[in-house]
Amino acid sequence: ERGLIEGESAQRETVADVCVRSSAAYATAKRTDWMIEWPGQVVLCIGSLYWTSQTEEALSTGTMPAHQKRCADQLMDIVEKVRGQLTKLQRKTLAALVVL
Repeated sequence: ERGLIEGESAQRETVADVCVRSSAAYATAKRTDWMIEWPGQVVLCIGSLYWTSQTEEALSTGTMPAHQKRCADQLMDIVEKVRGQLTKLQRKTLAALVVL
């Protein structure tokens, strides 16, 4: 039982580390490239965090029209990426983002 608890703790630390590294990469990489370089759940998590932060900022500064355009442009970038050459896993990750 102790080994299972230690394994679970290590898994949590690993997931947290991957999320931190992915978040840092999001800020510097092209979004569509970033999305196919990280695990799907991490992409959904970090992408949602950034979307929430950007939406809150747009609401507080009154820049929702510009934010809406940026979101629409990002969605079209994903659609274009899906139409290109991707692995099955990359395609599934991007499809999940389009649906979300």
